[in-house]
Amino acid sequence: MIPRESSAYSFHADPFLTEHCAHGLGPNGPGVLHFGKVIDNEHIGAVQSEINDPMRITWRDNRSVHTNARGKQIHQNYDSYALKLSHGDQEMVDKLPTTKGLVIAIENLIRYDLAGTFPSLDTWKADEMVLHRYDPDTVGITHHRDQKRFWGIIALMTLEGESQFSIEGGEPITRKPGHLLLMRGHGLYKSEEEIRPLHGTSGSSTSLIVRASTEPDKQHKGFTYDNWPVGQ
Repeated sequence: MIPRESSAYSFHADPFLTEHCAHGLGPNGPGVLHFGKVIDNEHIGAVQSEINDPMRITWRDNRSVHTNARGKQIHQNYDSYALKLSHGDQEMVDKLPTTKGLVIAIENLIRYDLAGTFPSLDTWKADEMVLHRYDPDTVGITHHRDQKRFWGIIALMTLEGESQFSIEGGEPITRKPGHLLLMRGHGLYKSEEEIRPLHGTSGSSTSLIVRASTEPDKQHKGFTYDNWPVGQ
């Protein structure tokens, strides 16, 4: 198991949800575990101040429409800021210490609270932290599956606004500032079936997405990181 990192944040996660994560994330569940609010208003306010500082972040227009491997049109309506944590210019990461603190807290939750149920997670290490600022009054991103290289767990935390997260065929989940949602990724457990849920987001909000990768040193089409490759 990777050693626990220290973080200024201590999540107030409902022990019942943590203990019963197998239902939401396991093979018979919907593929998501919604913790609700896990940090207090003071901490979420500090993160909001950080991500709205133009000296720290330059938001990038990521609006697009493309056709995925299933032949479905995927609409993306958001600004983005994405940083690699295992490669690239880490000084850009250091400019966001409170946001990075959330990433470490998420890592600790996954490796130390969920690995008892899903042993593969004891080596889970975040490779990227991505910020999405979704447009109001439109679909933020249509239903899709995250790529297989994002293994184990994909973590999503709402930082601003309110959004509706939905699994195709399921009831929408309302997410507000400080809410954490964990989603099942490829390789969480051994299965010959597709375990990655089809999911999408709508509503005016800003989200932090934290993912691990099986190919951290490889560039992938359609993915832009603001700190990697260095000098791009």
